[in-house]
Amino acid sequence: FPKKAMDVIEEAADSKFLEKQLTDKELFIEAEDIVKIVSKDTGIPEETLRGDTDVADFTKPLSEKVVGQDLAVKVCADELGLIKSGMKDPEKPASVILFTGLTGTGKTELAKAIANIYSATKRLVTFTMGNFSEPHSSSGLIGAPPGYIGYEQGGPLINEINKDPYCVVLLDEIEKAHPEIWKPFLNLFDEGWIVDSRNTKANATQCIFILTSNVGADILSENRSHEEVDDEVREELREVRFRGTEQKCFTPEFLARIQRIVIFKKLDREALKKIILIQLNKKKKSFKKSRNKILTIPEPIIDLFADECFNRYHRSDGKEGGRVVHKVLIEYLDSLIQKCPVEDFKLAKELIVEGDLLQKLTLRVIKDELPKQEILAIVKRLHKEYGEELNGKMQELTKNYNKAVKEYAENTDVESYLISDEALNAIYKNINNLLESK
Repeated sequence: FPKKAMDVIEEAADSKFLEKQLTDKELFIEAEDIVKIVSKDTGIPEETLRGDTDVADFTKPLSEKVVGQDLAVKVCADELGLIKSGMKDPEKPASVILFTGLTGTGKTELAKAIANIYSATKRLVTFTMGNFSEPHSSSGLIGAPPGYIGYEQGGPLINEINKDPYCVVLLDEIEKAHPEIWKPFLNLFDEGWIVDSRNTKANATQCIFILTSNVGADILSENRSHEEVDDEVREELREVRFRGTEQKCFTPEFLARIQRIVIFKKLDREALKKIILIQLNKKKKSFKKSRNKILTIPEPIIDLFADECFNRYHRSDGKEGGRVVHKVLIEYLDSLIQKCPVEDFKLAKELIVEGDLLQKLTLRVIKDELPKQEILAIVKRLHKEYGEELNGKMQELTKNYNKAVKEYAENTDVESYLISDEALNAIYKNINNLLESK
């Protein structure tokens, strides 16, 4: 066997040996063990190494992350299907796609969803092209020249491709980059490889490159059909100038290497409501996981949020994009929760949003029942152990506690003992301080 193959087998054997030490079972190296090690070392997805090339339906997982862009999702799902089935040119990158349209319509979210499906690391590699507005700033992609600081580190783009041969690279807002920046990409997008300043080569024939742009946003904001604006967007890409100069951002050769152009349309009210539901579900899960509380937003309140988002979106002519949802939820929902009294919030098991946006939203708090028997049992035990010393300490915390302890100390039947809610609540609030002090 070649040395690399022997290294993989040795790593698999070591892993099995450790597993045997823990389980005391007879174990053997299986093909799946080799697949996992090679995938970890090379970044190649496990299903690719297994030869699972059946074409899957990628529409569903993509549409779960991006709403209101059915055509864009379908185009990308079809492209992933072609890549997975081996129908793409093996001498070029797996795909070079341009996402264009209004800001906040889901371009970056769709890129993240593609990376989650396609990349072995499930991570989107992002380069903000506004950071490459000078001709020499290409060092941030292909590395610093010899003799300059950072030369030994190589090119970030080349390093990312070599770390994950199946990476998804996002080149964000391409019209903001200096035209000279795109020269190395001519060879990369045409022949599938690129070298950095150290002459280190990266093979990108399995990579997906996604470019985003707001070019043509004025055309798209008119809300015309995809077919009507496609040619106009392509023409505008050819004519766009760099920072108001006469220099064109993109050469015809560069644009010819873009395999697909995907146009993102304006969002409608239904799409904005779906975004709201996605954001609210995240908030509910966060509340339940981190605070063990239920957050309830009735359907009429969600409709009010949707109306407000759509009105603001329409007033901005679509320029606010889906980000308007985040602003509305912060303004109306997050601020409402922050105003909830601290003690009420601590004791709440459910928060229910009520009211309307025009008047005022309110927060109804449903409190958890106080763990009365548990608290009283702790009080009895601590009073027995520490007596008057404990009473003195608790008297500093709350005026109610000392009375509660004395009353309870004379009673032996927990079930029949009645203590005022005021005193019990005082104990409940300070029980942690009580335990820590002892």
